[in-house]
Parts: sequence; structure tokens; C-alpha cells
Amino acid sequence: MHSNMRQPQNYSLLLSDLVLRVTEGGTTVDLQDCGSGTQSMTAFALYSYLAELQGSTYVLGIEEPEQNLHPHAQRELLQNLRKLPLQILFTTHSTVMVDELDHEEVVLCRRVSSSTRGIEVTTTQIKSAFWAGQGFDRERYYLFHRQQNSDFFFANHIVLVESPIDGEVVKHILAQEGIDQSAYAVSVFSVGGVKSLPYAYKLLRELGMNFSVVVDKDYFMPYLNDERKTSLNPSGFPRYRQEFKDGILLEDMLPTATKRTELLDKFHSNHSRAMNILEAVNVYCFRWAMEVDLVASDTAKDLLYDQLNIPAADRNAAELLIQRHKSLKKLETVLSVLRNLPKKNYPHSYARIRTSLPAKIKRSCK
Repeated sequence: MHSNMRQPQNYSLLLSDLVLRVTEGGTTVDLQDCGSGTQSMTAFALYSYLAELQGSTYVLGIEEPEQNLHPHAQRELLQNLRKLPLQILFTTHSTVMVDELDHEEVVLCRRVSSSTRGIEVTTTQIKSAFWAGQGFDRERYYLFHRQQNSDFFFANHIVLVESPIDGEVVKHILAQEGIDQSAYAVSVFSVGGVKSLPYAYKLLRELGMNFSVVVDKDYFMPYLNDERKTSLNPSGFPRYRQEFKDGILLEDMLPTATKRTELLDKFHSNHSRAMNILEAVNVYCFRWAMEVDLVASDTAKDLLYDQLNIPAADRNAAELLIQRHKSLKKLETVLSVLRNLPKKNYPHSYARIRTSLPAKIKRSCK
């Protein structure tokens, strides 16, 4: 029976009689003896050539093309893929590959619990209107993110902190509470200063990711006399004006005006109540700052005196907060104290992070 219906092409018949060789540096090698990266690129090139011959557009789907490639080879692979006249979709678990992509090119896939199927996969992606909608200059946004590692895209929970030192302190606290960052897929992400916090905060919110924020009090409120050094009380603790700073994420964190008013009042009258308000929206705020809050604990303060070799005659809060403030802020100083500080003697802000943040992380993993 004769049929004029066009049969699908079977390229395997062609490939079975086809020998491909790769020449590099004067040496020719059979393709089958080449590495998987070279073999993959050859396959991509063949599809590209077939699409050109047929005058068609091919959609090429690839599962984890970075396998068996070192980081530089992964970057080169992605650069070569961009040059092919194909629409390419690929899955990846490589932060190197994601680092080379614009965030609009990333579709985030996550497994979530479902009442009907047990597990479902949801997808989220940055929309083209994201930049203008958030008031971001796209180039400035990428100046920030190009300095970061994209492992947060693969995390179950992200903790945004102001600096790498804050990040190490948070990691130490989590480890004390049995939170293994790898096992729970936790990413502690330093934004490198609060001016860059909106970039990370709004990106994660747009993607619907689970995240928390840890900041000092001066993120929300200006110092009494604008600068820290001129706003200290006689003991060296910072004082603040009873107003919020402009340009912070206050309305994003607390959309309700009454909650913002309550927070401002509690910042001055009862910091524990202020932390309750912020914790409900996954934000943690030190009473003053990471290193300053330690001085509020008598036990931690004694450990600081010993760590910094302060003579008995000079052992007072002002010596730590004014004369030794630079040493007080050093990571080795803070971590040395935390390693020897009983949990029962943690400052209240540290204790809140220690008890609340691990619970949020565990819920993110369910």
C-alpha cells in the first residue's frame, strides 16, 4: 500500500554510518573518544545545522548540560549555546550557569505539597515589567547581582544580612541549633550594605521564595545626631530619633499604617514588642547592632573584656563601645564570644534569632 504521507526522519540511520572527528591543536580525535562536553556541543551543532538546512526553528531541550564540565567550560558552553540559531531550554543545578544568565531568563521550578497529587511543581519567573515596576535601574541592579553567587536560587530558605560578618554570626547561631545549611538548603546572603537590600528583597518576593531579613536598628531609624559617634549615650550605646528613615522597605514589610505606627512606638518603648511585629513578617532587628547587643549581656561583656585584654580598671561598656569599637566589630571577636557564651546568657535579639529563625527554616523545608 503506497502512502504519500511524509514519514518522520530517522537520523539514527545516518549517524550509525557517520564518523565524526574533532581537530584541535593539530591533533584529530574520534568524537566518541572526546569528553562529554565536546560531544554535547557537537550534538547542538548538528541540530543547528539541520535547522538551517530545513529553514526551521528548532527548540532544543537539554537536561543539565553542565555535567562533567569545569566552571570555565560551563561558561564557554553557555556562550556557545547563545550563538546557535536555536531556542534552547535547559535544566541546571549549576550556580555557574545561573550566574551567567540574566534573571529574566531563569524560570524557577519548585516542588510544593499538593492536596490532590501529593507533590506538584510550581514555576515563577521575573516579568519584563519588574524593573520599572520596582523603580530599579536595570544596569545598577546587575552591578549588584553580578557580584553575588546564585546559589540562593536553589535554596529552600534565604537569610538576607547586611554584611559577611553578620552572615557568619547567623550561620554560627543556626549551626548551634542543628541547622545544617546543606541539609536544609539554606543560603545566608550578604547584600553588602543596606542600600542593596531592596534588590534582593524584591527579587525574592517576586519569585515567591521563602526568606528572612536580619538588620541593625539603624536600618529603620536615623541616629539622634545623624552620625553614630555623635549620638552615643555616656555608656556608649547609640541613640536614635523617633522617626523612620526615608527610602527603606518599611511599606513593603508592613503595608498596614497602624502597624508601622505601632512599630515606631515600640522601637522606643519596648524593643521586644517591636521584634514581635517584625518577626511576623520574617524580619529580625537587633536592639542596636550585632556587636553592640553583646555588650548588653553581662556575661558576654566579661568575655569581651577577656578577648580584648582590657585591664580591670578600664572594664566598662564605654571602653568597649567607644574606645574599642573597631575591635568589637571584628568577626573573630564576636565568634569567640559566641562560642563561649551560654545560650541562657544570649542578648534578647540573639535569643530571638536562635529560637525563631530555625523554626521558620524547618517549615520552609516541608
